[in-house]
Amino acid sequence: MRRWEAERLAHTVFETPSSEVVNHLILELGRGGRPGSQRWRIIRQLLSAGILPTEDLVMLRLKEQSRRANAEAADARGLVDVMQEPACNYVAERRRVAGEGPSWRELSAHLGLSHKVGRRLIGILLEHGDLVSSTQPHSLDVPSPSVEGRTELA
Repeated sequence: MRRWEAERLAHTVFETPSSEVVNHLILELGRGGRPGSQRWRIIRQLLSAGILPTEDLVMLRLKEQSRRANAEAADARGLVDVMQEPACNYVAERRRVAGEGPSWRELSAHLGLSHKVGRRLIGILLEHGDLVSSTQPHSLDVPSPSVEGRTELA
């Protein structure tokens, strides 16, 4: 960082409230991308922590986030074979006893998964047709075969 940049940064920090400071610095540095983008959020986190967001550091954080997301997706895909039957059994039992399906968070907790991994697992089970759902809360259900071979809500 050049001296004049450091002076402008110091002036901005003392003249502006904190959340405005961070947004202003991101714009000043010209590296933020779109407000709200992943890159913008990383730069905002670094600046809020008092760390100068160099290009290398921002790219490293982006790669870490991508690696973490890929690992979580792989975890969910690996769990499908193991968790498919317990998930379907719990949903069917919950619907039979309570008259409604569990929320995604409740199913994740029942399976002992974090909400994030559970959400990915449920998404995969929905894609495979092992579970069905609508936009309504507590609409998770196991499909029942219909006459034409399609599945419907049980």
